[in-house]
Amino acid sequence: NSAEPEHTFTGSPDFWFEDGNIILISAGDSEGPSKIGFRVHLGFLGRHSEFFDDMFKLAKPSASDGRACTNLPVTDSAEDLDHFLHAVYDIGYFVPEKERTPFIQLAAMLRMATKYICPKLRADVIAHLDKIYPT
Repeated sequence: NSAEPEHTFTGSPDFWFEDGNIILISAGDSEGPSKIGFRVHLGFLGRHSEFFDDMFKLAKPSASDGRACTNLPVTDSAEDLDHFLHAVYDIGYFVPEKERTPFIQLAAMLRMATKYICPKLRADVIAHLDKIYPT
């Protein structure tokens, strides 16, 4: 049988931590079936996201050596995941008081913060949008 493996992807150059315990696998993009895997830390994501916190509480390690890693295909684009993970992992990536953040980056972070229940990031993005585009 020449069926392709279900979780074929390329590792993210920015978010591939050898000690990560979950691989978020992006949806393919419109230009092709290319998927990107982001090997990150479920416990760390759980500090920022109620969704990932609940997942962390339910996760059961499957490897006795502590290096178990779960593949989690998601419907998000690689670009949205990249913006979201930068916002969570890199403290200087999104600093609303410092500079105007590009709209495409804000939109991605707002989508992801809403989907994955990240109240602090979501509130910060909305406050920044209100500052840039007052009504």
